[in-house]
Amino acid sequence: MRHNAISEMLSTRAQTFEPLFLRTADGGLDVRPWCMGFYTVMKASAARLVAIALAQYN
Repeated sequence: MRHNAISEMLSTRAQTFEPLFLRTADGGLDVRPWCMGFYTVMKASAARLVAIALAQYN
């Protein structure tokens, strides 16, 4: 799975990591898909952390 390969790379060769950005038609960088993916994961992680914290107080 790709996430295992990414985890392995970040654990052993973090200095070689570069995010994958798309290019626009004129050759510029389009970082929006990367940002939206990052935001989606962080939002899901935050929701899980809140659920865990609330469960500890109930």
